[in-house]
Amino acid sequence: MKRMEVYKQGGPMKVVDPGPTLTYGLVLLGYIVLRPLYTRLMKKLLSLTKTEVDDKLFWAVEKPTWIGILIILTDYFLRTIFFDELLHGTLLTVAVIFFTIALLRLGRVLIYEVLGSTRFLLVDKKTRQTALSVLSNLYIATIVFFAVIYIFSLWGISITPLLASAGFFGLVLGLALKDPFENLISGILLLADPPFRVGDWVKVNEIFGEVKEIGLRNTRILSFDGNLVTLPNSSVVNSVVTDYHLPDDRVRIRLKVGVSYDSDPEKVKEVLLSVLRSDKRVLRDPEPKVFFVEMGDFALIFEVWFWVRARDMYETRSDINTKIFYELKRKGIEIPFPTRTVYLKNL
Repeated sequence: MKRMEVYKQGGPMKVVDPGPTLTYGLVLLGYIVLRPLYTRLMKKLLSLTKTEVDDKLFWAVEKPTWIGILIILTDYFLRTIFFDELLHGTLLTVAVIFFTIALLRLGRVLIYEVLGSTRFLLVDKKTRQTALSVLSNLYIATIVFFAVIYIFSLWGISITPLLASAGFFGLVLGLALKDPFENLISGILLLADPPFRVGDWVKVNEIFGEVKEIGLRNTRILSFDGNLVTLPNSSVVNSVVTDYHLPDDRVRIRLKVGVSYDSDPEKVKEVLLSVLRSDKRVLRDPEPKVFFVEMGDFALIFEVWFWVRARDMYETRSDINTKIFYELKRKGIEIPFPTRTVYLKNL
């Protein structure tokens, strides 16, 4: 490609390559001319999907990203003609600002439209909005922090003292707020991937009861004793949690029944099944079952399986045990107890 000769008054001749100028001009012209076509094409493509999330993600970052790219191309073009450090730093700073805006918009859509509409549906609206706001603020602070560091590096400002001060301050703050901050992060994790829902019957740390509230710092459970137990979210996250409502609120109860060796096993099964079928709280699906599981030292051991709703678990267990006792007694089936015969030998 031919070179263009440019004469500077009072100075030596300067040779400039017209290639970058032509490239920049073509890119700028293409952007101006083709952008309407590109916009219509993207709208048509995005309309083919069933969800609106991809539309919001694309249009959130499209404009600031394009502006940032054009600013970088402008900087590259100007540096092929002349280099001015102040102008170069200013253009790159503006480009970083637009890219930061694109990332912030992207994060907002991801947090509120994607995460908020899929992962936080199991908690109340107030708690969900609070958790999303905390996540959004943490994301904004992180993006802005790294953007400022990069801008400082562009202008040759040493960030080592700032990082050292921030690290020391963060260490002191982290030690002072270790437990509250740990509970807060655990609360966000708990809301993002909840092991249970408000209203579920759960067992956490040997505490059994109904979940009343899932907060950012604590989870509150109403125990069977009528006490409202407040658990730090960090302990909930690190505990084995049993949810009696997931995947549904059916729970299986297993009872062991011992009868004497004089009993007919088939008759015992019929009696036990009749007791189970007579109680409306015992679910028909899955159906109750009785198994002859062991010939023990003092009795024939049967195991009874039946399903109930979680809220009826303890009352039904007690009532079924009571009915089994009276029904076996009425049918003449003996419930043995351990006996031991001692023979005394004359010495």
